[in-house]
Amino acid sequence: MSNFGGFDVKVDNGTGMPILIPGATVMVRDITDVVDETTGAGGTALSDLTADSNGHVVGGTLPIAVGRKVRFGWVRSVDLRMGSAVTTTT
Repeated sequence: MSNFGGFDVKVDNGTGMPILIPGATVMVRDITDVVDETTGAGGTALSDLTADSNGHVVGGTLPIAVGRKVRFGWVRSVDLRMGSAVTTTT
């Protein structure tokens, strides 16, 4: 098991200003062994997370080894704007 820190789920609103996405589904992939970290294609899918009513995901644990690189990705359903964050687990 390893840990990740909490983060805000945001997208650009089209004018360069980030906005939070309350309740967004956040896809989680282990991308340690993936060549293209931008898409995470080929990474190992882990359980999805859900942003809270303020657009925040609380830190937690993942069923992977410490030191693995993880990509969190999300899409805002109303306009399909996407965002992501990459971190290394501790």
